[in-house]
Amino acid sequence: MADTAPDTSWAGATETRFTALYRLLVGHPGLIAMCGDRPWLGPQLLRRLVETQLAHSLAADMTPKQAIVTYRRLYLLPLGSASYINHRDPKDSRALTRQALAALDPDDFPVLTRRLGTVGAATADPEVYYGALRQLIDAANRANSSARRPKAIVETSQVHGKRDREEAGPTSTVRRYFATLPPSSPQRSLFGLFPNLLPAGLLPP
Repeated sequence: MADTAPDTSWAGATETRFTALYRLLVGHPGLIAMCGDRPWLGPQLLRRLVETQLAHSLAADMTPKQAIVTYRRLYLLPLGSASYINHRDPKDSRALTRQALAALDPDDFPVLTRRLGTVGAATADPEVYYGALRQLIDAANRANSSARRPKAIVETSQVHGKRDREEAGPTSTVRRYFATLPPSSPQRSLFGLFPNLLPAGLLPP
């Protein structure tokens, strides 16, 4: 498993770790078969990948739940990608895919049979994995950044949103109207007799 420098960003270190895991599994497909349906709980994997990744996520201000859920998503991606086909022989994998698709009835599978080349090329394209990995990392980064918005900013935003709604509503329109009237006007006096026409605190001075 690849090591990263202490000052590497969370995104950079995460991409390095899960790229290394993917390459390890692609290069040694027997590891997946050997594991079977048992979870990988060996001390080497736990120390060099799981513990390290979780610690880095917590240091990036993720909550424990965010850290483990993000790890599981990142971990399942290379596991599934590596076990899907034999990446050590991509030409053979593409040929098998094209052969299987060519045997399909075009009336039943019009999308697949008309795009044999495109589907076959993507079958063993490693960029499919790398692109998906970057998307997962970017999504986790955005979610974590949103969760870490300072409370004061969130509260200010909520207050401004409430104020905007009030200023656009009918209650505010009535309030502004009465505020323009002279204190001695009959309309203003009438409003003073029925303060419940507006919510508490909105009675014009």
